[in-house]
Amino acid sequence: MAKIVHTILFGENIDSSRQVYIDNCVCQLFLIRHDDNATVSQLAEDIDKPAVYILLNRETKKAYIGQTDSFKKRLQQHWNRTFWTEALCFQANDNSLHLTSIHYLEALAYDLAKKVGNYDLSENTQIPKKPATTPQHRIPAEQFFEYVQFLTHFIGCDIFATKTKQMLSNAPVFYCKQSGCDAKGVLVEDGFLVFSGSALRPDVRTSAKPLFREQRKVFVEKYCNMVKGIPVTKCDYKFTSPSIAAAMFIGGNANGWTEWKDADGKTLDQVYRKK
Repeated sequence: MAKIVHTILFGENIDSSRQVYIDNCVCQLFLIRHDDNATVSQLAEDIDKPAVYILLNRETKKAYIGQTDSFKKRLQQHWNRTFWTEALCFQANDNSLHLTSIHYLEALAYDLAKKVGNYDLSENTQIPKKPATTPQHRIPAEQFFEYVQFLTHFIGCDIFATKTKQMLSNAPVFYCKQSGCDAKGVLVEDGFLVFSGSALRPDVRTSAKPLFREQRKVFVEKYCNMVKGIPVTKCDYKFTSPSIAAAMFIGGNANGWTEWKDADGKTLDQVYRKK
């Protein structure tokens, strides 16, 4: 069944703090950047509620998973911790989360993130434990957690994703080496994962639209190091499609199914679509 997902940005660029929610779903996500005091003030009343939350740094792959009866107060307590760059706050828009539910959700989130192994959870000095529950409380919490996973995945965070780079070691690697870029990655079921150390074309094509130029600028500033004037990715990054990945590295519109090629020169299209 199709889902309609709404995103409200609290800033002027696509990387701003945001609220994300699904039509007819009680679970909503607030993503708040670490030093975004303005958004915290703006949302003071909205986030002063029970929540399960994740503090994370996608670059260093470190995370902390917690729960609270007031995310506003807990965020203030975490503000001076330096390891995290963004906070993910999951709340029920109908105020249905209670103390047992958020403790159970915290344990579910920690257990899955630990099992997947994509993030270092050493910031959690105590391992969350599942409280004693009845099916009346457990089943709604597990259903809520399914949406927590969906929204986390929707914003591009892989803390709960089961396909890590290590698990993809046997997948065919594809390369994009035109227009001055030198990138490599693999096709995943929900997008295209480009590996760290991939080089972008230094500039964009003259035909590139203003919105794309801004998006690429944000990507370079956040996920790249400059090496002799060339942007080079400093971490793995999953794009939602091969074409968006190719466009980012080539510097303009691109068909990723033909731009990405394996070591034998076969395109993604030939390997995956024309078997």
